[in-house]
Amino acid sequence: MLERFYSTRVGERPEAPAPPFRAGGDALKSIRAPTGDLKAEMLHFEQDTLFFNDHHREIRRLHPDQWVAVYDKQVVGADADLYRLLDDLKELGYPLGSLTVRPVETNPMNLIV
Repeated sequence: MLERFYSTRVGERPEAPAPPFRAGGDALKSIRAPTGDLKAEMLHFEQDTLFFNDHHREIRRLHPDQWVAVYDKQVVGADADLYRLLDDLKELGYPLGSLTVRPVETNPMNLIV
């Protein structure tokens, strides 16, 4: 069920396609509880969003056409099904309200309206 996560971190070059693994270990050690401090939570969200934007090309290469979750400036999950990804992250103990989750499309549709 949790095998849809990948151990390859942004910045690393895998020799072969990234092997599936269960998120855990160091990724779970970094989970911090929401503080209730709105300013701190917004700063955390902004940093994760900037990380996602700065590494978008590599994230797209590693997780094409999937929803990708970023927490504490690292990719913590990816899945083609958003609800399954959120269920898995919730099961692992990630605070869903503090995650940055975005779709990564290989061929995004551009609309001119």
